[in-house]
Amino acid sequence: MKSNIVLTINEMSIHKLDTIVDKLEELGMSVDNVFEFGVIIGTMESNDVGELKTIKEVDSFTVDAQISLPPSDENVQ
Repeated sequence: MKSNIVLTINEMSIHKLDTIVDKLEELGMSVDNVFEFGVIIGTMESNDVGELKTIKEVDSFTVDAQISLPPSDENVQ
């Protein structure tokens, strides 16, 4: 299952955003948005998210919670 991820890049590495995006894509992340102030947004397989810890330029990251609800037995009106 894919997870939505928001990464914050440390201030000293903001000038290397292109290189960081390349590293993220090598790890399997699909990068959707890159902001010049050091935020990268994308998706990645949930099982691979731990690999983000190997990129030293990443200060922090958050993973959106995935919620699945079973189908309702009642008709919605």
